[in-house]
Amino acid sequence: MSRQKLLCLVLTSIFLILFFPVAKSQTLPENPTDGFRVFIDKECVRCHAIWGEGEKVGPDLGKVSLKGSFLDLAGYVWNQFPYMQQRMGSLRLEWPKFTSDELSSLVAFLYTLQFFDVTGNPDSGRVLFNEKGCMNCHSYEGKGGKKGPDLSEFKQDLSPILMVQAMWNHVPEMSSLLQTGGSAWPSFQNNQLMDLLAFIRQKAKNTEREVSFLPLGSPEQGWMLFRERGCSNCHGSGPKSIAPDLKRNSKKYYTSMTKIGAILWNSAPMMWKKGEVPKFSGQELADIISYLYFLDYTDRVGDSKKGGKVYSDKRCSDCHSTKGPAIDFSQLKGKDDAVELATQMLNHAPVMQKTVEEKKIPWPMFNPGELRDLFRFIGLKKK
Repeated sequence: MSRQKLLCLVLTSIFLILFFPVAKSQTLPENPTDGFRVFIDKECVRCHAIWGEGEKVGPDLGKVSLKGSFLDLAGYVWNQFPYMQQRMGSLRLEWPKFTSDELSSLVAFLYTLQFFDVTGNPDSGRVLFNEKGCMNCHSYEGKGGKKGPDLSEFKQDLSPILMVQAMWNHVPEMSSLLQTGGSAWPSFQNNQLMDLLAFIRQKAKNTEREVSFLPLGSPEQGWMLFRERGCSNCHGSGPKSIAPDLKRNSKKYYTSMTKIGAILWNSAPMMWKKGEVPKFSGQELADIISYLYFLDYTDRVGDSKKGGKVYSDKRCSDCHSTKGPAIDFSQLKGKDDAVELATQMLNHAPVMQKTVEEKKIPWPMFNPGELRDLFRFIGLKKK
């Protein structure tokens, strides 16, 4: 399983590196796996495995839930610095220096690791195929309904996202057939869609390839599609919105691709009743799902008052003042690029560690949201 996921990640990264530009600033990434190249170039792979493939000095990043916003993840890396520096020293590795583009790409890549699906179980998929009523319309090995295609007609290399997209595009027809037959709408939980896909692939006979390679979706393109297809007309924060504001429940979408697809599928009948459901083709649903996955990634504007408390509690003024050995934060007033500030901060970590040890100050640790507030405070700080 881990080798298949890692191969998918490598192929996706190569595709995106060749055909898409590098994302900039703290926006939704165009190519979320582009940071895999940074992961290799900065020798992160010398300590960290991904899904069991790689070194075991540090935690396997494919098995760690690296959720939160960009600054929350940057803060997570910062918190681990003293331990990482010690282990890197034993391996004679130097702490890497980043450009803002490199850090942005690397953090987006780490955030993406939970997006990959685990391999489905075809035996469980066979049970689901019967329990969910799929056999009322579809058949295999001469058994089942004739309203939908026989499983042998499906492509053997059918990708999860293309299966979800095909199901989604047939919501009106399937809804009508189920209502006529008095059947309930089938819902899917956890890894059930991947189990169903594994069973369909097992019975599929069509060797024709629909696409040579389908990369992961683009969150940035998905955001544009979300508006263009009218999704934001219903899922908004305004008084005229008739559906939930997805950003208020963004953590729900920090899960694998097909699990997000299952969430959409389970909501389809309700959405269809409220208006026409848009259809998707090519890469479009992959982009939409990728956008939903990244809903919690972009930082909101911080609270300068809370940031002032962080500044005080972490004893930043011991070094960062007119009398301190480090840059006076008041000189950074007006600089609100979170990616650039986080990059400077992480590049500064080795020097800071020596300073806090000399001053006998505890290494400052940041909880989720605190870096966002601190950077807001710094950006407004007066001389």
